[in-house]
Amino acid sequence: MRQAGRYMPEYRALRERHSLLDLCHDPALAAEVTLQPVRALGVDAAILFADILLPFEPLGLGLAFAAGEGPQIARPIRTPADVDRRWPWTIARNIAQKIVRKISVARNFRGR
Repeated sequence: MRQAGRYMPEYRALRERHSLLDLCHDPALAAEVTLQPVRALGVDAAILFADILLPFEPLGLGLAFAAGEGPQIARPIRTPADVDRRWPWTIARNIAQKIVRKISVARNFRGR
């Protein structure tokens, strides 16, 4: 969807008011962005809106997006010890719960 944002006025309008991370974290905004191309193109499936770097946040890596520069990682993983410190299984559960919430909201938005 991020690529589609280059041509979809609805997406660009949301991006003017919300950061990329806001769109990813807020289930209602993520559902809206997910369903924009579904409505516009009349397709029967959608790809859930997210960013591939979102798991960096619960890992404590400090994800931010700088205007015009892309992602910034404050605390990158550089050593095996960094991996050991940052991967409790509660993080995987947290990520899965967020995905389930987004899917639930998108299903509710579908009829609009």
